[in-house]
Amino acid sequence: GNIRLGSALSAITAAVVGVVLNLAVYFGRYVFFPGTAPFDLMAFAIATVAFVGLLKFDWDVVYVVPGGAGAGLVYKLLIAA
Repeated sequence: GNIRLGSALSAITAAVVGVVLNLAVYFGRYVFFPGTAPFDLMAFAIATVAFVGLLKFDWDVVYVVPGGAGAGLVYKLLIAA
């Protein structure tokens, strides 16, 4: 293949991975440590279940995202209210 094109695409891929990782850290900080509140253990539990489910049990992302959102919503409305 074209070496120059491959090098350019590798650089673009590295930049995109860096941006995604930066956003994950940025949003994760505000999810696990909301404002001046202490560590949110429920958010950590939901994230851990989703992470293990995606990697170990091959859950589909289409079901994990709404499932996590639903679990967080139920927790905030019924338990943490």
